[in-house]
Amino acid sequence: MSTVAVIGSFDGVHLGHRALIAAARARAGRDRLVAVTFDPHPRAAVQQVEIPMLTSCSTRQRLLREAGADHVEVLAFTRALQQLPAEEFIREVIRGRICAEGVMVGANFRFGRRAAGDPDLLRRELAAAGGWAEALELHEDGGEVVSSSRIRALLHAGSVGEAARLLGREHEYEGVVVSGARRGRELGMPTLNVEAAENLVLPADGVYAGRVTGVAAGPWPAAVSVGTNPQFEGTVRTVEAHLIDWDDSDCYGREVAVAFTARLRAQERFESVGELVRQMRLDVDRARELLRNVPEIG
Repeated sequence: MSTVAVIGSFDGVHLGHRALIAAARARAGRDRLVAVTFDPHPRAAVQQVEIPMLTSCSTRQRLLREAGADHVEVLAFTRALQQLPAEEFIREVIRGRICAEGVMVGANFRFGRRAAGDPDLLRRELAAAGGWAEALELHEDGGEVVSSSRIRALLHAGSVGEAARLLGREHEYEGVVVSGARRGRELGMPTLNVEAAENLVLPADGVYAGRVTGVAAGPWPAAVSVGTNPQFEGTVRTVEAHLIDWDDSDCYGREVAVAFTARLRAQERFESVGELVRQMRLDVDRARELLRNVPEIG
C-alpha cells in the first residue's frame, strides 16, 4: 500500500478544504491518505502576527479525519522548517517523513524558503522520483473563493449563518468553563464563562442563539453573549453562555464548545439593570424559539 498526501493549512476544514480532501481520497483509492498540516499557522509564524484560528489544532485533526484522511501529520512550523529550501522540503518531508508517492494540493499552495516552491515544482520533482502531484483549482461559492480569511471576515461581522454555510457546520468556540463575576446568577440568568486555551476567532460583539456541547449528552440550546459587558464597565471580551432551561448544576472545569447559530442583536448598554434583565429574558425566549426551528448545521 502506498501513501498519498494532501497538504495545506486547513484552518476550519471548510468546504474548500473538504473538496480538496475528497479529490485526494478519490485519487488515493485504497491507498493510505495522509493529511499534512502545520502548527502554528505558517503566515502567523512568518509574519510574526497573531492570527485567530477557526479551529484548535486538535479539532482540526479530528475534522480532517472525518473528511476522509486516514492519518493526520502535524508539522511544527519552526524556523528550521521555514528556511528549508523547497527541493529539500520535498525530499526530507514529503518523500522522507511522509513517504508519499503522490501529493494533492490547492492551486495556490506554496512551500519552502521564501515560498519558492509551487505545484509545478512538486510535479517535476515527484515525477522524477516516480511519483505524481496534482493541484486542484480553488473551490468557489458565489463567484468567490472559499477561504479561511473569508470566513474570519464573516465572523468578525457577526454573519455566523453565512460562515456556517461555508464551513459546512456552525463555528465553535472551544474552551473551559471558568469562574466569572457571577453577575448573571445574581440577575437570575446564570451563564457559563468560557475561556479558550488557544487564540480562536470570536464573532462580533453581540448576543447569539447557539448550542453548547460538553454539558449534556447532546448540544444544549443557549443564549450566548460575546463582548466586554459595557453595562458594568467591562474592558475584556468574554464569552458567556446561558443554558436555556438548564438545571444550573456546576459546570466549572468542563471542556465545552459554544456553537453560534444566529445573531440576535448587537451589544448594548441599557439605562438600568432592570432594562438589561428584561432584554436578556427576551433574548432567551427568542433564542429558544429560533433553535427549535433551525436545525444544527454539520
